[in-house]
Amino acid sequence: MESLEGNIRFAARLLAKNSGVTLPIILTLAIAIGANTAIFTVTDALLLRPFPYRDSGQLLLGVALLSGYLPARHAMGADPNDAIK
Repeated sequence: MESLEGNIRFAARLLAKNSGVTLPIILTLAIAIGANTAIFTVTDALLLRPFPYRDSGQLLLGVALLSGYLPARHAMGADPNDAIK
């Protein structure tokens, strides 16, 4: 633990000594952390959590059919209208 504390103090002294380099480093870290948080939030909301609707799987199927996307079942010979019934 002592070496970790010593290393942190040494890094802080170097950053304080070279203030011209410190500001870009801190800004780069802040932008990177903010971008990472934003990307994860969007990914979590759109891909990882289910939509807040009952039978959201049918909603996606309806959107896919309306947009002209043909599911793989249709390519194998199934009637795409069976999924809507």
